[in-house]
Amino acid sequence: MRYDPAAFERALGELLQVDPSLRGSSAYRYDLTDVTRQVLSNRSRRLLPRIRSAYEAKDRARFDELTGRWLRWMKLMDAALATNEHFLLGPWLADARGWGSSDAERAALEYDARSLITVWGSAEAARSLHDYANREWAGLVGDYYYSRWKHYFDELDASLATGRGAAGIDWAEFGDAWAHRRNEYPTEPAGEIHEVAQRVLEELSRVGQD
Repeated sequence: MRYDPAAFERALGELLQVDPSLRGSSAYRYDLTDVTRQVLSNRSRRLLPRIRSAYEAKDRARFDELTGRWLRWMKLMDAALATNEHFLLGPWLADARGWGSSDAERAALEYDARSLITVWGSAEAARSLHDYANREWAGLVGDYYYSRWKHYFDELDASLATGRGAAGIDWAEFGDAWAHRRNEYPTEPAGEIHEVAQRVLEELSRVGQD
């Protein structure tokens, strides 16, 4: 990383100490959401080598503990993102559907909007280019990325439990299947970012740098 993540993380604690009368500012709420998102992203990035080490050591208990932490942090990030209208998947998809004049057009436009932020085209094209325009948005993190990481971790865990090699996963097909879905996501924010950010800080303080 090009900066010290521990130094950056201290900004979260400082932002949480703002006077309660200033918490309603849209700029403050945006910044607190974005810093919370980045802090969790940084911590998760630093967790990956430990997950890999646990897997290579065949330490299933440690592997399950760390991957459980990873997935828990994904849900926390999704909850933080959901509090701000600028970090929602729902409006992106609703806007795309809104341009269609028939159900077929709406489905095609929604597929385009979904594929742009995931597989970047068909499943075949995604085998050489994917996640090109990915976003950390509520709904995308808590549904698509969470499901993808859980699927990956479950396969690795199964290989540890059985002693067999981990099976390959066609991520292009996985992403293309999600891009073809038509389920809806919230278009309005929910929750209070100060409360969620406080939970994040408490969680990270509890686990420390382990």
